[in-house]
Amino acid sequence: MTINLIDTIGVETGMHKYDDAFVTLCEKERTKVNIISNYNGKDVTLLLHNYYHGSILKRICFLFYDFFRLLIYEIKNNDQYYIYQSFGFRLIDIFFYIPLIFNSKSYLLIHDLFELNARNKSDGLRPVKKILYKKIKRYICHSKLVKNDLEEITTYKSHKIILVPHFEYTYTTDYDNNNIPLPVKSVINSQLINILFFGQVSKTKGVDILLEAFPLLNENVNVIIAGVDKSDILLKYTQNKRLHFISRYIQDEELNFLFSSCDIVVMPYREIYQSGVLETVIHFQKPVIMSSVKSFREYKLRYPSFGECYYPNTPESLANCINNFNLNKNYYNQADLCKYNKEHSIKILLQQL
Repeated sequence: MTINLIDTIGVETGMHKYDDAFVTLCEKERTKVNIISNYNGKDVTLLLHNYYHGSILKRICFLFYDFFRLLIYEIKNNDQYYIYQSFGFRLIDIFFYIPLIFNSKSYLLIHDLFELNARNKSDGLRPVKKILYKKIKRYICHSKLVKNDLEEITTYKSHKIILVPHFEYTYTTDYDNNNIPLPVKSVINSQLINILFFGQVSKTKGVDILLEAFPLLNENVNVIIAGVDKSDILLKYTQNKRLHFISRYIQDEELNFLFSSCDIVVMPYREIYQSGVLETVIHFQKPVIMSSVKSFREYKLRYPSFGECYYPNTPESLANCINNFNLNKNYYNQADLCKYNKEHSIKILLQQL
């Protein structure tokens, strides 16, 4: 079996880690994977352009050029499987989703469906997007919430929806200390408890809840917020010796440094389907404090030693959980790790394609 994993976002948001792990895990099962994305990885068979930078005309030209390249590639290799990754519906996805309608070996892997779920009716293009989703017959998702929303959108029993847990990450956690910029090194204080918020800085991810909780935290707590801040949320707040912002894309070795050096990762999300950040936390085996949204509650119930959930989702509740967090507890016990590795095996997906 040969699988082509198509990722138009790639290195723009760190999805290359997901792609590379997919390849590594499939290779262990003697399944070949070709990556089609916008970064120069060793397994990238077809290199796409980055559609997120440059002039609009240039981006449109690259989009059409890559679409026809990919179409020709699929025609030549029509005996192989194709998995397209989706992170919320974007207009450029329309071009890449067209082959999904006609190729019986193509699947749409949905990571995020906020734009089309029943709780979001503000998007004027929602009816058009729903029609396209109904035309696509085969899906893969990592969350029951995504599956439920897909079933509501598609309605047809002929749709095939494969539900599989987000598989484990496999990349190295090593880093060269000489490659870590001083401004990144300086946010870690070995004399304090280092709390890390990592990923996209947004209200959906609850970063404002963490910032409002900060004045309520004990003096021995040091907070680091690392990730792209497209909404300029952090501009409203002032950094100090116990509150640090790295508001940009975090490079691979910087990620490894931050996760290796922190004591706790905090995820005060308001809503989530499934989280690559949570899988990263588990990869580094760092205790995690999560809000009590449904997906996180399910994780806490299945793997209780991985961290704690707090309720309700308020700054006061979050501050109380951080201040009373027991770092001496036995996190990531062997029973939970074995259960997690078994339930997140890539075999579950390969057997259902």
